[in-house]
Amino acid sequence: KIAELTATAKATGGAISFYGSKTVHTFTTSGDFNVTDGPITGVELVVVAGGGGGGDYYGAGGGGAGGYRSFTGYTANPGSNVITIGGGGHVGRSLNSGSNGTPSSALNATSHGGGGGDGYLPPNSAGSGGSGGGGAGTDNGNRDAGGAGNTPNVSPSQGNPGAAGFAQPGGGGGGGAGDTGGPNQTGGDGIQLPATFRDPAQTFGLGPGSPSPYHWVAGGGGGADNGAGGASPSAPTPYAGGGKGGSHPANSGTSGQASTGG
Repeated sequence: KIAELTATAKATGGAISFYGSKTVHTFTTSGDFNVTDGPITGVELVVVAGGGGGGDYYGAGGGGAGGYRSFTGYTANPGSNVITIGGGGHVGRSLNSGSNGTPSSALNATSHGGGGGDGYLPPNSAGSGGSGGGGAGTDNGNRDAGGAGNTPNVSPSQGNPGAAGFAQPGGGGGGGAGDTGGPNQTGGDGIQLPATFRDPAQTFGLGPGSPSPYHWVAGGGGGADNGAGGASPSAPTPYAGGGKGGSHPANSGTSGQASTGG
């Protein structure tokens, strides 16, 4: 009989899985990472914040992805470590811009919420954040700039700018962790989690539009009209959690996927 390998966690908190000789703690809501057998050295860490909300009305910009930061070589000291998971921003109302997402933090590392997408009504503007929201492009001639990414400025960089609006009308896509907001209202590329975290049994992070691979996060939202959300560098499908932009006159955009930072 082949002996079973039993892995033992050195901490509590989050959804615990064992993959590739590593113990993985996944937090999709705020909680406590309590080190019971430590200190633990050589910790790998990924922190993803909440994505921004899209702007309102046709020609509005998509929300920017929440900030994404990845680290190696951390030390987790014994005892309680509070993990804060940021929420997504709200979509704009009454022709206004969407709100920014909120930050996530773990082990003294913080990623900042994505910028809200620019609304139709001047003097709205796209929000800056982990990744920036897309600017609005409307039939009254407005062609607003996208919001700045990596705001505040941190290293490693947490995201990219949103795209400017188009005059057709058409809203710019929100920035993503992997790239700026793209042309034709497309949200910026997301990014795949490091190999350590790609446990096939843990399918979080999959954006809409493709059954695999999993573990893509922080895709930018698509701008109106009909902009695709958060394509990955390797596939044109909506990916990495970024929602699709709405279309005039009556079709709403789609929400970013939960627990992705899109």
